[in-house]
Amino acid sequence: MTAPLPSNEPERLAALREMHLLDTPPEQAFDDIAQLASEICGTPISLVSLVDEHRQWFKAKVGLAATEASRHASFCAHAILQPDELFIVPDAQRDPRFHLNQLVVGEPYIGFYAGMPLVTSDGHSLGTLCVIDCRPRELTPAQMDGLRRLARQLGTHLELRRLSQRLAVAEDQMQSWAGDVARTNLRLHSEMQERERIENELREREEQLRDLFENATDLIQSVAPDGRLLFVNRAWLTTLGYRISDLATLTIFDIIHPDCLAECRAQFTRVMQGEALDNLQAIFRAKDGHKIHVEGNASCRVENGRAVATRAIFRDITKRKLVEAERERLIKELQAALAEVQTLSGLLPICGWCKKIRDDSGYWNSVEGYFKQRAAVEFTHGICPECSAKVAADLDKIASPPPNAPSSP
Repeated sequence: MTAPLPSNEPERLAALREMHLLDTPPEQAFDDIAQLASEICGTPISLVSLVDEHRQWFKAKVGLAATEASRHASFCAHAILQPDELFIVPDAQRDPRFHLNQLVVGEPYIGFYAGMPLVTSDGHSLGTLCVIDCRPRELTPAQMDGLRRLARQLGTHLELRRLSQRLAVAEDQMQSWAGDVARTNLRLHSEMQERERIENELREREEQLRDLFENATDLIQSVAPDGRLLFVNRAWLTTLGYRISDLATLTIFDIIHPDCLAECRAQFTRVMQGEALDNLQAIFRAKDGHKIHVEGNASCRVENGRAVATRAIFRDITKRKLVEAERERLIKELQAALAEVQTLSGLLPICGWCKKIRDDSGYWNSVEGYFKQRAAVEFTHGICPECSAKVAADLDKIASPPPNAPSSP
C-alpha cells in the first residue's frame, strides 16, 4: 500500500532540498549514528533515509548494499506521516499495508521495521532513522527510547546543517555582512563539533546527559498543561533565585511578571496547541521580586496526539534591556539639550550703551572685531546721510561765534 503524501509536502520537500544532502558522499557522523542504532536495537540493517518526491535515498546504511528504493514501496514514507511518533511494523508479512510489498516478498525480505522521523525545528519530516530485521520481532522499551534519542540528535545535526547552508547563501548575497557571517559560521562550526562530540557519547549513562543539561548557561524549563513546572535546570534556579524545593508550590504564571502576564498566557495557549514560537520575549519575576528579561524559543511535546508539556529555552537579556533603556534616556536628554541650544542660538548679546557684542567666551568686542573673527571680512567706513547732517550741524556750531563775543581789532 502506497503511503499518502504529508499535508505539508511542498514545504517538506523545500526543506529537504535546502539541506543539500541528497546524493552526497558518505559522512562519518551519519555512519556512526546508523551503526549505533543497529547495535542498540540488535538489528542487521539500519538506515538514515531521506524521502524525496519519488524515492527514499540512504545517506547512511548498515547491512544493505542498495543506495535507494522506490517511495512507492517505502516503509519510511509511512513513518514520516507521524513526525513525533516511532513507527513500528512488528510483522510485515501479516500487516495488510505491507504483506505484498516488494521489499517484503523480495530483497531484503523485511520482516520487521521501526523508524523514527527526522524532524526539523519547523515540523518537516525529512526522512527517518530506521532499523530493519528479516524476521518479525519487538523492541524493548530501552531500545525504543534509544532509537528516539538518536533520531533527535540526528535531527539537531540536520538543523545545524541547514542553518549553515542558509548562512552560506546569505554570505554570497550580502558582502557587507561578511564579517558577521564569518563569525556566525565559526560559532556554528564550533556548535556542530560539540554536537558531534555528544553524538559519539550517546551510549554513556543518562546521568552524563543530565549533567550536560544542568551545566547549560541558558534557562531551560518544561511546563505541564496546568502550568506546573515539571523541571528546570541549574541556570534557571540560579538566575531567578529559587531552590528546587520551591517548585512544588509554583506555576509558570507565578514567576511571570504582571507587566506581561496576559501576553504570556496567550502565548502559552498557542504553544500547548502545537505552535512552535521563536524569539519570544518575556519578563520573569525573581524570588526577590526584581525583573528578569528573557528571550528564547518554546515548543510542545505531544504524545499520542495529546499535548503533555512545553519545552522552552531562554537566555537572560536583562543587561541588554538596561543598556537599551539607558540609550533611550540619553537620546531624549540630548534631543532636549539640542532643542534648548537651537532656541538660544538666535540671541546675540549687545551692550545697550556702547553697542559692543559679547562672544561665546564672555569677551566684549566691537561690531567690526566680532564679525571679522567669524566671517573673515574687512570693513570700510563712511557716514550715512542722517549722521552726515548731524556732523554738519555740529561743525556750523563750532564755526559760528557765540552772541556778544568781542569782535577782533
